[in-house]
Amino acid sequence: MKGPIKSAWALLLIISATMFAGGAAVFAQNLQPPFRLYALPQGSDPGIPIATLFLGKAANQADNTRYAGDALCAGMRDHVIPVIVRVLARPGPLSAFQDVGTGFFVSAGGRVAMCEHELGDHGGGLRIVTLDNRMYTANVIKHDPKHDLCILQVRHPKGESFPAAALGSSQNLTRGQNLIAFGYPLGWRRLFMSPGEYRQSQPAGPTADCNGRVLTYMDVTRPMLGLRMHSEFGNSGSPVFDLNEHVVGMVQSIDTRNHDSTSATPVEDLLDALK
Repeated sequence: MKGPIKSAWALLLIISATMFAGGAAVFAQNLQPPFRLYALPQGSDPGIPIATLFLGKAANQADNTRYAGDALCAGMRDHVIPVIVRVLARPGPLSAFQDVGTGFFVSAGGRVAMCEHELGDHGGGLRIVTLDNRMYTANVIKHDPKHDLCILQVRHPKGESFPAAALGSSQNLTRGQNLIAFGYPLGWRRLFMSPGEYRQSQPAGPTADCNGRVLTYMDVTRPMLGLRMHSEFGNSGSPVFDLNEHVVGMVQSIDTRNHDSTSATPVEDLLDALK
C-alpha cells in the first residue's frame, strides 16, 4: 500500500458493514436520536430491543432502546419488508453455508442487489433466504466492483414472482431528511430496522472488509450518501428507504469509530448496474 493511501487509511478507516407513506408520521414521532437498531416483530414476538452493538459484544437486552412494534411497521409491512433477503455463501461444496450480508429484490423476476464485498469466497454456491424462510439458489449475473455492487439471479419455479423494491432517487435528499434501512446485522436470522437521517454527499474514501483487507477495486472518489444511521457488520446491502417507500441508496460501509456514521451507495449507481 502506497504512503498516501496508508495515511488516508490511518486517518479514515471505514470498515465495510458485512456483519411508507402511512408510517411517516409514526416514524417522526417515535424514532428520534440517538439512533439504534430495532428488531422487527416476528410471529407472536413483538420485537426485542437491542443495544448498540460492537464486534465481539453480545446484545444487551437491558438497554433502553425501543423496539419496532406493529404500529410503526404497519405502513411498511406490505411493500417494503418482504423485499429484503439474507444472503448466504460457502467457499466450497463441502463447506456449510454462512450468512454474509443483506440483499433485496429489485425485480419481480428474482434479481437481487447486494454489495460486491459481501460475496467473499463463494465457490460452493450462493443462496438467499426470504423473510418467510423460503430458500433459493442464486447465481451472480453482474459485477460492478467500481461501485461495490453485485446483482444475483434467483433460481425459481416458472411463474413464481417476488416482491420488488421501488427504486427512487437520491438527487433531492435534504440534510436531516428521515430515512430508514432494513437488514440482518451480525448474522442474526431476523430482520432489524435502522432509522436515521441524511447528512451530506461525501467521497467513498478508503474502505476495507471486516478482516481489514482494503477493497482496492473500488473507486474511492465516487460520491456516497453520508447518513447518520446505526449500522453493524452484516448490514452491507441493506436498502435505505425514504418515507415514501422508495429506495434511495444501499448501505455499503460504516466508520468503526462511530457506528452511527454510515455510508450508502446512491440508488443511481444501482440503476446503472441494472441496465
